[in-house]
Amino acid sequence: PITPPQTRAGGSYEPRGALYAAIDLGRDTLHVLNTHLDAARDDQFRRQEAGVLLELARPLLDRGASVIVGGDLNSTPESAVIALLTADRLTDSWPLCGSGDGFSFPDSLPVRRIDYLLLSPELSCSAATVLNTHASDHRALRVRIIASP
Repeated sequence: PITPPQTRAGGSYEPRGALYAAIDLGRDTLHVLNTHLDAARDDQFRRQEAGVLLELARPLLDRGASVIVGGDLNSTPESAVIALLTADRLTDSWPLCGSGDGFSFPDSLPVRRIDYLLLSPELSCSAATVLNTHASDHRALRVRIIASP
């Protein structure tokens, strides 16, 4: 839920959720939270949604689990939303291993970065690329993740 309730065209309601996947790595489990944050112009709703993501990730981070939080976060790297998500233990993977600007939106001629994989301290990356695809309104992000032993 968000406050105030968000008005959409035709009075529709677009609830947000997060895909959660627990991937058994044999010696450890990789926890993945993936979502799509609100695309409204200001951060009012995205900040609230990011707060919920952190509530989901925090218990995992507190116990030292390997965690990835990502998706189309509809926010630029300098935004309050990304600052909130990376203020504690999550790190934006793009500056660690990406090359170029990482722009992924819009798909036809990207002018800003809105797609992210945020990594817990146990994880790093060796490569990040924005794929030149047109399967969506933005281009896909591919990141090669390394889990420390």
